[in-house]
Amino acid sequence: MKWPKKSRGDEAFRKTFVRCDRCCSWYHCGCVGIAPGDVRLDPTEIYICPICEVSSHNVVVNKDDAPSQECARPDCDHTNQGEFFVERIVGRVPRQDRRLDDDRYTMVQKYQWLVKWDGYSIMKATWENEENMGDAESLVADFLKAAQEEGLDLNKEGIAVLWEAEQAGW
Repeated sequence: MKWPKKSRGDEAFRKTFVRCDRCCSWYHCGCVGIAPGDVRLDPTEIYICPICEVSSHNVVVNKDDAPSQECARPDCDHTNQGEFFVERIVGRVPRQDRRLDDDRYTMVQKYQWLVKWDGYSIMKATWENEENMGDAESLVADFLKAAQEEGLDLNKEGIAVLWEAEQAGW
């Protein structure tokens, strides 16, 4: 079996994970030659890893028994130690941030996001700033859509949490 050439470019994207739909092993996009815009990243598409592509076995692993989210490429040059992966955003709270503009500070309205981590219960969720989340823009968009579907008033000041988080005591 020959591994695909590792992709180059945006380091954050290359470390983004994709999971094989047959064996449930995780791979960095860069380790399996996936570049931004690749059709295999579409959630409606099926991704089959290089090992499964050449394997004669058609066994589908139960997703609940999936291996941990570590890159399965043997010569992966990224370490996953200390990395956690966002499953989704389940809440937000406003915060004020200081920004330096022309030698003076101004206050800017921002948010902290209640993050549900992949592989962890809602009870282990934590409040995070956008810079601590991988693809913050799409995660925030997904949260805003879910909040709208649940009828949350996001114009109201204060904390806003999805039903799942509310039920868990957030």
